Amino acid sequence: MKIDFRKIKVTAIDRTTKEFDLSQELANDIYNNTQDVGELEISRDLFTEGEIEVDAAKAVVLNKYIRKDFKAFIAEAVCPILDNIINKNQTSC
Repeated sequence: MKIDFRKIKVTAIDRTTKEFDLSQELANDIYNNTQDVGELEISRDLFTEGEIEVDAAKAVVLNKYIRKDFKAFIAEAVCPILDNIINKNQTSC
C-alpha cells in the first residue's frame, strides 16, 4: 500500500482535520537512530520521495519509530494504517 507521508491527516485539538508533512521528520528520526541498513534505506526513500510503498515489514519499522519518538496526535493518525497493513499480512499467511 502506498502512503504519502507528506499528506498525513491529523486531528487538531479543536477536532478539525489538517494535513501534516511527516516525511522528512520521520525520515530524519529513522536515519539518526537506526543501526540497520534496511531501515537506513527506508529513511532515504521516505526523505526523497515522501510517498512510499509500505509492506508489512516496513510498517513494523515505521510503527516502531512513530510510537517511540512522536507525539500522540501523529500516532493516532498513522499507526492504525500501519497496523492494518501488518495485520492484513498476518491473516493472509
